[in-house]
Amino acid sequence: MGFFSRFAGTVTSFFQVGGPTGPAWKNNSGNLDARVAGDTAYVNVRGLDPVAAQDFVTLNYFSTNAVSAINLLLASDIIQAANYAVTYTGNYVTSETWTNQGTGNKIKDIVYTVVAGKTTQEVRSVYAANGTTVLGQVTYVYTYTGSKLTSGTVTRNV
Repeated sequence: MGFFSRFAGTVTSFFQVGGPTGPAWKNNSGNLDARVAGDTAYVNVRGLDPVAAQDFVTLNYFSTNAVSAINLLLASDIIQAANYAVTYTGNYVTSETWTNQGTGNKIKDIVYTVVAGKTTQEVRSVYAANGTTVLGQVTYVYTYTGSKLTSGTVTRNV
């Protein structure tokens, strides 16, 4: 029992589970990789949905909860840790853009259509980390009678 009580791991950089045909954990420059037996490809690692802030996120959890984060970004105009830019045409705001401070990639934008001094439409888009793939988009259409706003319609596009 003395030997096993001092066992703290392996000194090899490739630790196979289940024999020579089983998957393996690999030390890759201080990172832990999950690999196939021949070390030619990655394998899936499965687990439960996260509970604590440090837990890994499963695809199921992300798919279920990321939509609410996208909805929040579509509805909110406040994004911390982002660069913010406003574009004007004459006296009217025609777009607002938030970009990642580190990468410069687009996080969110709002594009306004202004007709005769009135905003008739706004399209809000939220982007993936690459700054080009649209994750969520809503269009607001405003109707006026004279100078009075009489209705607004919101359509979720993406």
